[in-house]
Amino acid sequence: QTYNMDLRTKACDTARVLLPAATLTNVGVFGNGRYFQNLLTHLYTLGVDEMDNIARKAHTALNRVIPQYVRRAKKNDYIAENERRMQNLTDKLLESVAPEEESHVVLLDNPTRESQFIDYMFAAMLYKYSKHPMKQLRRFVTSLPDERKEEIMNTYVGNRSSRRDRPGRALEFGYPLTFDLVGDFGIYRDLERHRMLTQERQRLSTDLGFSMSDSIVEAGFKDQVEEAAERASNLYHRLRRDFPYESQYAILLGFNMRWTMGMNAREAGHMLELRTGPQGHPNYRRVWQEMHRQVVARHPKLATVLGFVDHTD
Repeated sequence: QTYNMDLRTKACDTARVLLPAATLTNVGVFGNGRYFQNLLTHLYTLGVDEMDNIARKAHTALNRVIPQYVRRAKKNDYIAENERRMQNLTDKLLESVAPEEESHVVLLDNPTRESQFIDYMFAAMLYKYSKHPMKQLRRFVTSLPDERKEEIMNTYVGNRSSRRDRPGRALEFGYPLTFDLVGDFGIYRDLERHRMLTQERQRLSTDLGFSMSDSIVEAGFKDQVEEAAERASNLYHRLRRDFPYESQYAILLGFNMRWTMGMNAREAGHMLELRTGPQGHPNYRRVWQEMHRQVVARHPKLATVLGFVDHTD
């Protein structure tokens, strides 16, 4: 029975690269009043019909049990306007800058002086709205004149009307260990749940290629999977011009994406030891094993904190 369960899990983990982001799933959510108010506000603010519909239905259900906690839930005009303006500014600044090729796992350098810290934070502000690796954005921002840097800061912070208008996660920049990562959307869905760290992802696309596992090739399905990936990519490109957000639903879980993760040493120890375990998905095990190698190469004394990282195949 255990063997059959393991075999089924392996089959699902291998075949999931064919699932589109639009695949439906059952999700159970629990939380306190503040959580649900923030969740509803986030959904209302995205400006996507599906999310707005989910928010309305959830709001109706929550009003039956905790109406006093969710009565302020509504679209956040401050965030919506910031998102729009930052996307426009990033598109304008990087219009003639092609994304560079970069390794799938990059342990980023920490700033060594105050001006560098600020420039790296500006790069983090652009990251979410771009398709570029973080190292390239850092070099790009460093070369900008001061008035352009000021424009980035003013646009990112936006027009705050109260202390409740809070800018985004780029202001959390400064962790001792920050990675710029490329991996398929399937493993990101496994790994995004980690906390005690800051994550920021770029939009899904087909620009970074498709992750084809050895198991699919060995099973003889390489051609069929490549055909499915090509059809999904064609659909994505047809949708992207008129529906830049909704076009992400056409992305298969096997397409690669880019995201950044910043953490302290304690979280690195927890996450790297957990996610390199032999029962983990082989795609994210390879990414996390490489993260471990780079951390220990730069900070040898952390080897004792990471003593149970598993490098077997």
